[in-house]
Amino acid sequence: GFGPGRLEVHPARTVGLEVRLGRFAKVRGVVKSSEGGPQAGMLEFRVPGAEERHVTATGPDGKPADFAFYEGSEVLSADAEGRFEGEVAPGRFIGWWSSGPGEMRKVGEWTFADGETRELEIVLPAK
Repeated sequence: GFGPGRLEVHPARTVGLEVRLGRFAKVRGVVKSSEGGPQAGMLEFRVPGAEERHVTATGPDGKPADFAFYEGSEVLSADAEGRFEGEVAPGRFIGWWSSGPGEMRKVGEWTFADGETRELEIVLPAK
């Protein structure tokens, strides 16, 4: 896959145009508690300075629900063994961890290169 991009074209300008598509980085690893056991939950790779956005969509129960997200962020799920795997756009990210509603903890900062594969071991700080 390729990373997202934005292009603005001005018809009045007569300059050359070159478009380079960035490939996603493959990220996989494991999340562990401060005691070393596996942790299930959600790992968000958030772009530094990203603005929080709010949308209303249909929830799992069929009723309207409000959702918040950060533009440009990637969210990966960690299973019961703490394992996660997915793709992240190239760039710098701050990692946030959640194992339940209303709980978000910063767990690190990473820069991912175009097309790289990265293995991470994330040890959660003690509460």
